[in-house]
Amino acid sequence: MHQPVANRLAAVSVLSPSCMLADAWATAFMVLGEVNGVALAMKRGMDVLFVLRHGALLEEILLIDGKMV
Repeated sequence: MHQPVANRLAAVSVLSPSCMLADAWATAFMVLGEVNGVALAMKRGMDVLFVLRHGALLEEILLIDGKMV
């Protein structure tokens, strides 16, 4: 039986020259979660928007060239 991944991520958007790569990375980051996903995106110097749930509120983590903005 499959269950959803248990993390606070509501969405991940990746900027990439290829739609296929952007989709693959976004899926990987959703599975990795807000800690490991952000760490990997930072290590790789990627442009990524992570949207996290806090109850009814949303928080954004924006990385440009792997650095938090």
